[in-house]
Amino acid sequence: MELLAKYGNEEQKKQWLQPLMAGKIRSAYVMTEIDVAASDAKNLSLDMRREGDSYILNGVNVRVPASNIILGESRGFEIMQGRMGPGRIHHCMRAIGCAERGLDYMIARAHKRMIHGAPLADKGVVASWIAQSRIDIESARLLTLNAADKIDRTSAKDAKTEIAVAKIAVPNLALAVLDRAIQAHGAAGISQDFPLARIWAYLRTVRFADGPDEAHAAQLARTESKRHKNIIDLIAAQETARRSLMNKYKCTPRSHL
Repeated sequence: MELLAKYGNEEQKKQWLQPLMAGKIRSAYVMTEIDVAASDAKNLSLDMRREGDSYILNGVNVRVPASNIILGESRGFEIMQGRMGPGRIHHCMRAIGCAERGLDYMIARAHKRMIHGAPLADKGVVASWIAQSRIDIESARLLTLNAADKIDRTSAKDAKTEIAVAKIAVPNLALAVLDRAIQAHGAAGISQDFPLARIWAYLRTVRFADGPDEAHAAQLARTESKRHKNIIDLIAAQETARRSLMNKYKCTPRSHL
């Protein structure tokens, strides 16, 4: 819906966006490359060719009307990047919901399950799991809200650091909560009697969706490292000021304060 709202023409919005918003149809985003690294969205072996009023996609023998193309040829990466910033926040939102559900199941199990004549919740380790899970969920929620707020106030491009932090941290925090919930259920936690293993498996895919953790971490490191010259100059100025003060008050020099 975001892609069509932002980049689609009026006819495309009428044909696809309105039915999507009404819940009459559903959309899907598909990108798979067997022989290349699909985390690099430019590294695609699929190509397309124009044939009359259609495009032929060679990777899936599919014919698409030329009128269906959004924005124009060679604009796909631009469109994808415009969607993926907010889309990564959507993943985080869903992950938080999954974590809340996992914590609910953990609490219910801990208070229903008896061990040595007392509820499982009375055991220190389980109580610690419950407390840590709430801490993890609230941390994840604040990271997500921080990124969403930056997008609202500026743009997805300007919020790329906050988005990367949330996209790396939130699924991992949610996975930790689900792992504790599964552990609290014992063998039942990985059975089909409870949804926990299924939720865990879904969350594990989120660490790949819209870019793997490693890709976001590399981008985050590059962004942070761009500050290196200012940081080096600041530290040098602070060191100069420190030495000046020490000389002024006849202090014994030390390598670090």
